[in-house]
Amino acid sequence: MKRLTTRLGICLSLGGMAICSVVSMGCDQGLAEPYMPLEESTGTLSIEEIPIGGSEVFVNLGDRSLGFSSAPTAVVIRVSSSGGYAAPSEVPTYQVFGDGRVEKRYRGRDPETVAQLGTVGVAGLLELAVEGGLMEWDQEDVESRVFNAIGGRYSNPDASTQKIEIFLTFYRDVEGTESRPTSRVIESYDTVTRSEIAPDIPELQAAWGIYRALMEAGQ
Repeated sequence: MKRLTTRLGICLSLGGMAICSVVSMGCDQGLAEPYMPLEESTGTLSIEEIPIGGSEVFVNLGDRSLGFSSAPTAVVIRVSSSGGYAAPSEVPTYQVFGDGRVEKRYRGRDPETVAQLGTVGVAGLLELAVEGGLMEWDQEDVESRVFNAIGGRYSNPDASTQKIEIFLTFYRDVEGTESRPTSRVIESYDTVTRSEIAPDIPELQAAWGIYRALMEAGQ
């Protein structure tokens, strides 16, 4: 099992970006001392545990905010892949639970816990999703921008489609509109290759960053 934390806090390498944010965490023992970022951060992220019939983690991202359950049985992020040349039994599904546990599951086999990110690690993955625009995912708009970026339609018969599911207790967008509870489903075709040939599409970079981080955690 890998624990992707450091003495100073969480530092995840996601899609070529280092998520090493200044974090403050409220808990029963009081407020932890914030730490300095180890590398360039995408922004200031603060989280606070709030007991609401269990435990809800509040993540403040400045102009947006979200919450997720920190319960060890609550799925916050699920990543799967389908299609392509690989047999379904050879393609894992990853689940990130509220307490930071990462589970890897193959069809027909028992799941395996492969990493422990902690609550801060879950918040870091969600920060990447929000900053990359995944909570406002618009399939048609993304495909149109990819088409314009590469000058045509991309097709690879051997490629698979990555599916990212995000489950939140609430999400507040830049307009202040709040959804409670809420979820998002992002389906991205051949995310790896398209993120390389269309590097200016932030949604693809975020999707690949999350997918890659979980694959690396499961190795």
